[in-house]
Amino acid sequence: MPSSVAEISEGPTALNMTVTNEWGALVANVWQLWAGPRKLEAWSSPPTYPATVIEHDLEPGARGVVRRILAATTVPLTGNKIAGLSGGAACQSGVRKAIAPLVESGLVTCALAGTATLYVLNRDQVAAAVVLAAAGARDELLARVAAAVRSWRVRPVAVWVFGSAARGQVTPSSGADVLAIRPDAVPEDDNRWETQTFALAESVLLWSENACRMLQYSEVEFSKLVATGDRLVRALSEDAVVVAGRSLRHMAKVLE
Repeated sequence: MPSSVAEISEGPTALNMTVTNEWGALVANVWQLWAGPRKLEAWSSPPTYPATVIEHDLEPGARGVVRRILAATTVPLTGNKIAGLSGGAACQSGVRKAIAPLVESGLVTCALAGTATLYVLNRDQVAAAVVLAAAGARDELLARVAAAVRSWRVRPVAVWVFGSAARGQVTPSSGADVLAIRPDAVPEDDNRWETQTFALAESVLLWSENACRMLQYSEVEFSKLVATGDRLVRALSEDAVVVAGRSLRHMAKVLE
């Protein structure tokens, strides 16, 4: 994705700096780059000096994570607990920022319990129905993908949904990421394999109105990614949901 620095300016006290970039790409594509920590790592650093994003939080995304977690339970949760359940999608400070307007709007209620503040989704508010429907949509998408894979003629070693679709944060520009590992005995151009993976990608588009990025590897190919600590493997370890076959942890142990 080509870009060039158009301007660099320092603040009045030289304690802050503004960098203005011009991008030769669609706004939606640039947003995806900055919104995804793994994509940001790949773009912002050369191969010989890889960058690692330790903490990445965009407030709108954090709000989505908070809503999804609270929609999944009726048990009051602390901000720290919500951050822990997010699987790294939201940090503690991000949760605090995201939850404040939700409390102010009445969508989330809070109560003190000693020194801690407990939060719970206000299911009596009309807007809660939308939140619950969005949380249900994620589970429904995963269930449909799992059902489709069960009908495959060529059985996969594993199929995982990861990224924003796994976290329930799919947006019109984010798409859905699916990774399928085929047995080594099945060649890449096997007609049956190609037909079923293409059909799944088409179905995901129909179900969610989001394009499906279908990644495919043989067992040997994926073992190389594991051995080199590839960024994809790190991304999978953060949020991949198993819809068929082996888990990532099991695959890593088998391939060691």
